[in-house]
Amino acid sequence: MKVMPYQDQNQVLYRPQVGTRLDATLVLPPAGRSGFLSKPAGAGFAFVGAPVLDDKILGSGIAYDVRKGDGALKAKLDAAIAKVKADGTIDKYAKKYLGDIDTSAK
Repeated sequence: MKVMPYQDQNQVLYRPQVGTRLDATLVLPPAGRSGFLSKPAGAGFAFVGAPVLDDKILGSGIAYDVRKGDGALKAKLDAAIAKVKADGTIDKYAKKYLGDIDTSAK
């Protein structure tokens, strides 16, 4: 097996379309599901094994930027995120658009 680095996921997922053999890829589940498995090129592929949980390789969470010193805006965003997490909105839309994933992370 030959391991090849790519600049981004789109380059990896394009390989089968141009006739290059792709045996496996390491990808975050939501991106793999929506960007590849749900497309015709993803036919015959599936997730296998346990998820890779390594923050050093994959990072962790999702972030947003707020201007330095804009604590009021950060507080509003934090409150809004806490609200949609607590009322089930995040779980509802994650399941609808991303399938079965763990949304319990911070």
